[in-house]
Amino acid sequence: MPVSIVVMYLVPDEQRNHYLREVSLLAKSLTSYPGNGKLSAASELNDIRDYLLDLISSTKEAVGPDARVRMIQLQARVAAETVPVGDLSKLVIEPVMLVAAPGLKPVVLTQNGELVGSLDNASGLVEALASNGVFQNGEWRIVKRATVVYRGDRVMYDCLAIKASTGR
Repeated sequence: MPVSIVVMYLVPDEQRNHYLREVSLLAKSLTSYPGNGKLSAASELNDIRDYLLDLISSTKEAVGPDARVRMIQLQARVAAETVPVGDLSKLVIEPVMLVAAPGLKPVVLTQNGELVGSLDNASGLVEALASNGVFQNGEWRIVKRATVVYRGDRVMYDCLAIKASTGR
């Protein structure tokens, strides 16, 4: 069947197990709610919010007592301001792994040769990722996603490199 709804959750580490219950309750709500056509017709964030509030209100008996709490949280959120997005067709996003150890030059692991060249001799790369989680080097912005610390103070940084390509 074609996908009509994609749900993303941002879950703090201390609440990892809660998202499964949330997804399960949302799935129950969606399957028992008769007005699913309204969601595909929604053109603005407020329309989607209204749809979800109606869904939770009408199906709270089916999904359980926690539905009311989630409904209140949803109502309390301010609608996100719509920001115009420019042309993203030239946006380049590359996965990057950096392995750092005391007294050693960081090892840059990526499939993009230009990016390797840009980061291989970049000064302050590891320090910026460790303190801010972000490093800017020319057109490339490196954003830390995760860090794994190994014995001997070895650190692996899982990052994304983002560049708005100019098509040169």
